[in-house]
Amino acid sequence: MRRHHALLHAALGRAVKWGVVPSNPVDRTTPPGLRRPIVTAPSVDDVQRLIAEAERIGDNVLACAVALGAVTGARRGELCALRWSDIDWDRRVVRIARSLTVIKRQVTAGPTKTHQVRLVAIDTVLEAFLVARRGQQEEYAASIGAQLCDDPYVLSRTADGAGPCLPDGLTSAYGRLASRLGISGHLHELRHFAATTAIAAGTDVRTVAGRLGHADPSVTLRVYAHALEQRDRELGALLGEAVLGTKSRQQSEWT
Repeated sequence: MRRHHALLHAALGRAVKWGVVPSNPVDRTTPPGLRRPIVTAPSVDDVQRLIAEAERIGDNVLACAVALGAVTGARRGELCALRWSDIDWDRRVVRIARSLTVIKRQVTAGPTKTHQVRLVAIDTVLEAFLVARRGQQEEYAASIGAQLCDDPYVLSRTADGAGPCLPDGLTSAYGRLASRLGISGHLHELRHFAATTAIAAGTDVRTVAGRLGHADPSVTLRVYAHALEQRDRELGALLGEAVLGTKSRQQSEWT
């Protein structure tokens, strides 16, 4: 409703400017209040269990998707669009430049949601995980006498790597995996995990926004306000102890 209100206000505002209507009737209306979304994210233990269970049942593609989603914070379409050429092994970064969409059964690799290209750093652990995933892909292709295409998708179930996992299929597979373990089952929650974990570790909002691909850090502030509130409480305790010493710590324990 707020989006419709904003769209109508802008359109009729332009009509007033052009002299088509004398005034903007939307000025006399009030949009509904803005509701803060409730963001839930799996714990570190949950993410580790998801990866381990995916590997146990032999779904290395899904295990890789969970690891990449939790570390990079990429959207599902961006994960599906990743090719091996998007990984810079020397700089240890993942280049997120495309997003996969399916409209009327037509698969298209287009720009990201914000039409921006971003470089997301990875550590040596995820690097080793991806190297192992590449080895699994090559081994699978060789086992059935196939050959990988020139630039395979990282998340692909086809022997040559030319066919990517589709976003809806990846979401469904994740949901089944999470349900088996009794974990909240939405793939997008891995993105929330990356954001809340980064904020809890003290990472500044602009850096978190860049990792998530938010064009405006205010989006990050709005969506993950609860995580920032927790950081603010920790900062308050830190500053209070610096100024008042043990008195602040005792007061915190009393409250």
